[in-house]
Amino acid sequence: MGSGRSALGLVVVLLAFSGAVLGAGVSRADVSTCGSLSRETGPPVGHGGGGGSELSDTGFVSAGDSWAVGSFIDSTLHAHQTLIERFDRSGWAVIHSPNQSGMNNGLNGVSMTPGGGWAAGYALEGPSSGPKYQPLALRWDGTRWSLTSPANFTSDSLFTGVDALVLQPDFVTWPDSGGRRGTATV
Repeated sequence: MGSGRSALGLVVVLLAFSGAVLGAGVSRADVSTCGSLSRETGPPVGHGGGGGSELSDTGFVSAGDSWAVGSFIDSTLHAHQTLIERFDRSGWAVIHSPNQSGMNNGLNGVSMTPGGGWAAGYALEGPSSGPKYQPLALRWDGTRWSLTSPANFTSDSLFTGVDALVLQPDFVTWPDSGGRRGTATV
């Protein structure tokens, strides 16, 4: 885990929807075309040596454009920070992603469309009433990730997933205190 590489032995399976994709006239691609991401092959992450990282979700746009999100431990801050990696046909690279606070931040879900997308997760904030987890949402505009401003919740809350829909509003989801799932348009 302390190697500074993606700790989760994650292999991005780009043909998760192979039945639908093959039915649409697209041929099956292999790992040499789509790439794989594992502890051994992932790009270095972290600052000041890093303390480990974890990827929690992947998003697929095409055989040459895939994304993975999660968090890494920034050893300078002693806190988790957002982690986004992108496959561009030549390999995986860490893409700069903003954080909502200097405390723990992480991404739980990603959904991409050609030229855009969303990543969602959590940020630990320390207001005067004590630290609490707040939802974190990042938007990709085709060139960079930026923070958006989801509602400020009065108790611990986080986003667990996101769906980016072409030509439709985008949605984020989270579990509420009763174990049900909440949904909001962003």
